[in-house]
Amino acid sequence: MVWWKATAHRIGRGVLAGGLGLALVATVELGSSAGAAESLPTGAEVLARMWQASIPQLSQFQLGVNVSLDNQFLAQAVIGWSGGLAGTVSLRLRSLLPAPLGIALRPSGFALYRFGGQQQVVADLLAARPLLAIGERVIPQLVQVGWQAQQATVVGVATVAGRPAYVVDITVNPQKLAEGLTALANQTLDRSVLEQQIGLGKIPDDLWANWTKMRDELVQWLSSPESTSEAPQTTRVWVDTTDYVTLQQEIRWPEVTKAESQTPVAGEQANPPATARQETGKTGDPVEQAMATVMEQVRRSAKNAAPQVEVGPDGHIETVTSQVTYQLTAQELRMILDALASQEPQLARELPVDAGAADVEKLTRFSVPDSMRPVQLTVVTKQKRWGKLYLPTQLAVTVDLPAELASVLSSLATAQGKETSETPATQQSAQPQSHQLVLDMDWKLDQGVDETLFNDPALLSVEKGWEDGLAALSEEDFKAAILGLATVVRNAPSFTVAHELLAQAYWETGEIWSAISELEQVVMLNPDDALAKNNLAYLYVDHDIDPARGLELALEAANTDPTNPMFLDTVGWAYFKKGDLESAEGALAAALEQLDTEQWKDQATDENRADVEYHLATVYARMGQWQKASQHVEEALRLQPQHEGAKELQTEIADHTAAAPAA
Repeated sequence: MVWWKATAHRIGRGVLAGGLGLALVATVELGSSAGAAESLPTGAEVLARMWQASIPQLSQFQLGVNVSLDNQFLAQAVIGWSGGLAGTVSLRLRSLLPAPLGIALRPSGFALYRFGGQQQVVADLLAARPLLAIGERVIPQLVQVGWQAQQATVVGVATVAGRPAYVVDITVNPQKLAEGLTALANQTLDRSVLEQQIGLGKIPDDLWANWTKMRDELVQWLSSPESTSEAPQTTRVWVDTTDYVTLQQEIRWPEVTKAESQTPVAGEQANPPATARQETGKTGDPVEQAMATVMEQVRRSAKNAAPQVEVGPDGHIETVTSQVTYQLTAQELRMILDALASQEPQLARELPVDAGAADVEKLTRFSVPDSMRPVQLTVVTKQKRWGKLYLPTQLAVTVDLPAELASVLSSLATAQGKETSETPATQQSAQPQSHQLVLDMDWKLDQGVDETLFNDPALLSVEKGWEDGLAALSEEDFKAAILGLATVVRNAPSFTVAHELLAQAYWETGEIWSAISELEQVVMLNPDDALAKNNLAYLYVDHDIDPARGLELALEAANTDPTNPMFLDTVGWAYFKKGDLESAEGALAAALEQLDTEQWKDQATDENRADVEYHLATVYARMGQWQKASQHVEEALRLQPQHEGAKELQTEIADHTAAAPAA
């Protein structure tokens, strides 16, 4: 039988509005700020004000990003946001996208893709709105979990770049974080509660299955020793006492001595005391040793970074520029390469291509001379004040490679996977290399989405047609539904659900060929859509248009869900049309049996049951089993008294019964 009910309820109506994660500090009570020389504020107060200064609590923004590599244009993007799912992106890449790519997303879930003179409207996020709504509900709780898993302690004041700053130790407890995330994930077990809370109706089964799979995998990982055995990690930050912008920070490892971590810092100079170097020899794992070496280098470099601060006439900070230089010595690089070499067989198995394994072997066997200059990485970040916010405006990363290492990397790029050897002479003849990647960011807080993308006529037409079509379907005004949904599929031809709903409207108005055309589009776009195959099969069979193709489609649909009584009914009716009465009886009897199971008895309507009873009665009548035919046709009319096919069959059975004695 044709079964439209599940299709019509796949996607509910409504618009997801509001921003995601905009109340990050709403749960924190802020007290008045104390002066640097007076009583110190609590760690929670400082942390909350840091977030308020660095996290945009905005209703809209437009961000332009320019990316360059070695002073050559690489990419350009403009991101616009006006709250909730209202966003636009324009992107241009130097070689891959010579023409700009434009993307617009409306709160309804419809999106526009524009490239050059071509554009398309899609509905990929429309079906995912329940999950997005779950995210909107979960994100504030997620932030709260993160907040509760960390503890901030103000340990004193110091002077950084001529500015008084609170010295704050922020400690994150991995075990407490894992416990909080586990509790939050388990709160999503109740599907009915979620459906009620997100306000978008029933969550589709496939989306719920994906959600529960991700949730269960997360809970399993959070409960593993891997996520709970880590020691608490502490970061020390120096926060301006007036503007609460972070001026400097230092990672403080658990190996830091107790005496040093408790050293009073009131009146401390810009650079805090050096912490004890991590002892990498404590572990026998070469990879862990290498990573510990790198992370210790990061800690030392970040600690010694002194910012540059520009102050405006009002006494507030206008810009903060921080520069951190990381150096990897020859000895440290050798330790890392030795660690990679020890893992070479495993890396070779995990790399996706054979050439990659050859690269690993060549790199790990590179002999690092003691005289080699350090590998140097310089990171420069700039922040600028925008009202009460301090937003990033530039990130510049410069990598300086010594000649020996540059030679090896160049050979990998030009002779990937080939057997080559680098002699000391050729290594020494190579030149040092320096590369710089720069991201320039331009914020416009008085603008939001790109209106030319966001209000594109085709995009607005699809959105209105969809809402009008759903409203008309709910009122069973199928001619009005055709007008709205036809607009949708014309401008969003890949939107399969709109094709299915339009097919339903055509079927209800008797336009069978138009319904078939829409369902053929669905099957072409999504060959795994069993419901569309079932409906298309029934139209081909019931109207004697192409019974052979109908039976083929019906069997494909039933193979995906052998217990679905609607699919079994279509298979049985197709066998009947083909003249295979025995197979028809078996499929239809199985359909009736499934209708009484716990899984289906609440989903099937009286009309559904009446159709199956009528079809089975027709098969028995063709077999000459008139008594069974009479029983099933009477049940069909009891369930649906106005069933035209059952009425005609009942008359035929009565005529045969009346003529039987004379025969």
